[in-house]
Parts: sequence; C-alpha cells; structure tokens
Amino acid sequence: QAALGSLIPVVAHNIRNPMASIRATAQLIENERDPHELKEFKQAIIDTTDRLGRWVSALVSYLHPLKPSFTKVKAGRLVDAALALMKTRMEEKNMTVDRQGWVHDELLYVDPDLMEQALYGLLVNAVDASPEKSVLTVSLVNKQDNFEIHILDRGPGLPFEPKAGNLEPGQSTKRFGTGLGIPIAFKICQTHGWDLEFNIHKGSGTEVIIRVPLIAEEEGQ
Repeated sequence: QAALGSLIPVVAHNIRNPMASIRATAQLIENERDPHELKEFKQAIIDTTDRLGRWVSALVSYLHPLKPSFTKVKAGRLVDAALALMKTRMEEKNMTVDRQGWVHDELLYVDPDLMEQALYGLLVNAVDASPEKSVLTVSLVNKQDNFEIHILDRGPGLPFEPKAGNLEPGQSTKRFGTGLGIPIAFKICQTHGWDLEFNIHKGSGTEVIIRVPLIAEEEGQ
C-alpha cells in the first residue's frame, strides 16, 4: 500500500501533463489557418500521445514481475549489443565511445535480453546528457570479488540521486523518454542479484556502476 501510495502522484503527474499539452494544442488548432502551423500542431499532438503510450508501456513493464531466463554471456558482448542500439543517437551528436578493460571480460550468468534493456536505458540517459563531440567511456573492471561495468558521461551530472524502488523524478523532458529507464534498470539488476550505483560529479558527468558479485556468479553457474 505504501508503494502504491507513492506511485499514484507519479502516475497522475505523467498523465495529467501530456493531456494538458494535447488540450492546449487542440485549442490552438481551432483558430489556426496556416497549413504549416497546423501541421506542426498535429504532429505535436501525435508526439505527445505516443510519448504517453510509451510511458504507460514502460510503467507496465516496471510493475510486471520479471521471469529471467539465465544463460552464460560475456559482459563485453552485452555492452556491445546495447551500444550498437545507440549508434544513430551518438552519430547525431558526433560522440565517440572509449572502451576500456575489454581484455578483462568476464563470463556472466545473466538474462541477456533483460540486461540489454537495462544497459540501453542507462546508455540513453548518458548519451542524452552528454555534450556534442564528447566521449562516452565504458569500462569493464575485474576485481577480486566483483566484476563491474562502468558508464561515464561528460554531462552536467544528474540533478537527483537515483535510488532503488524510487520512481521519481518520473517526468521526462526528452522527446522519446519515459523517465523510467533508471527504475527499470534497478529492477533488472536486483533480479540478477547485482548492484547499481551512481556517482554524480556536478558539472562534469555521471558515472554508472553495475557491480556483479563474482561469488554469486560462480554459485549460479
């Protein structure tokens, strides 16, 4: 009940705002005669409706119980698959990827589809926050007890501290965003028994760390 109580204002916020935008745009269409302006207004309604639909779908995905199908996959392969989906976005911003530590790659016991979804959501945030022509550093770090995946952007730093189970800030200002990328990543990592951390460097970027306990991996395998 407490979780649902905290969810209600987030749902209300993420539905009320797009609906208000659609209503305002529809009112502008009523007295508009310029074909170019009409086309823009109509597209704005379509974009806002699509965004609302994506948010509802993401929310359902977040609330639905996960049933992972585990298999053995190299960490580098998981990251490369998620990065491949980011190719177009990165090319639009003339960004480059600096891969570090691929020589320390590790075989993980993982649901590759779920983890690729988590990585993709985290990478989308990192790329969207990054300035043009910047470098996105992705590192594989093999420590004694843990294996880590690091994602470091050169953006201004997240304006909030992400925490597991928290759907805030909910509202996303990105055209194709849902605001649920981080909560979904938290849920997927928790399902795997992995940790997800954020180191925020105000004015110089955010570092995402996915930490995999190697002892648990050995037991899983």
